[in-house]
Amino acid sequence: MAVMPFFESSLRLLERASNLRARSDEVALRWFDHWTPECDASYAELGGKSWLPSTLLSEMLANQSVHRKGVALLARGGRPWALVPLRLAGAFWEPLTQGVIHGYALFLCQRQPELAISHLRLNVGFWDAPEPPTGWRGLRWSAPVVCYDLSLDGDPERYWRSTDLWKSIVRAKHRTAGFELLRDDFEATKWLIERWRDRFYTGKPREVSSKWGDRILAAKWGLDAGTVRSWVLRDGERYAGGVVTTVVDSKMTFGTVYRDPEYDWHSVGTRTFYEAFAWAKTAGIGSVSLGSLYDYKRRWAPASATHWNYVVSPLPVHVVQGAVERAKQLLPAQRTSPAP
Repeated sequence: MAVMPFFESSLRLLERASNLRARSDEVALRWFDHWTPECDASYAELGGKSWLPSTLLSEMLANQSVHRKGVALLARGGRPWALVPLRLAGAFWEPLTQGVIHGYALFLCQRQPELAISHLRLNVGFWDAPEPPTGWRGLRWSAPVVCYDLSLDGDPERYWRSTDLWKSIVRAKHRTAGFELLRDDFEATKWLIERWRDRFYTGKPREVSSKWGDRILAAKWGLDAGTVRSWVLRDGERYAGGVVTTVVDSKMTFGTVYRDPEYDWHSVGTRTFYEAFAWAKTAGIGSVSLGSLYDYKRRWAPASATHWNYVVSPLPVHVVQGAVERAKQLLPAQRTSPAP
């Protein structure tokens, strides 16, 4: 039973040792476990005002929930080079806003972001990234993933008819005609994210659903700023389901999606998806992305884009991480095997 803590503590020691070596080269690396005045000054110098508000990043870092979080500040020649907020989610460190706020850069960097990540000397995982990891130092694994995007240059109904979705949309609108449609309502949005957590989160820290607290913080900020849009159906006093999206640079990306299973017959998901697309078309949004995974998305949008999953890690950390994963696979079998 002591095997896993030993392996995982060894991995953390290797990461710390790698970071000590990083201080000896031309790049200075400092870690902070919360947002400090120094973070704020570097954020401003790196152009953070055009990224995400520092108040939101500060709140996310203070909301530790099930994850350890921190900010890596890299400097070259005494000047800030990159500011990288991270969370430790299971086996991997990953960008703090990954899977939380779609459409924004994952960290601040003046130039060569792939080089900045390598200087962290950590096991860093990127999931559903829009750009391939070309030229990334320490790249240990990568895989393309299909992403479902629909251009709104034309009429989306034409595509939906080609996938036999239009009949389902008409039926869903009829079945939910008596429901109230709430747009950009924070309490409804919060309910949606919390129910998604309750239904899908099993307690594993690497699961995206464990980021629910940060998604609520991001939704509160985004609804006020007009960056986050949501549609939730309510049956009397009871929420039935809906969708939360992010709008950046004329592109809307679907994020949290949930429906109460008791309303499956009403097709509340289909209705709220339709409402989101209809608003995007009216608002002049150029395209809608449903992200990757799940074949049902093909009915809404074609598989027209490729995103990437990849891992960047120093070789010693990568080797130990592989041993940790193999041990995790073996331990359940050892516990359940009968005694000789």
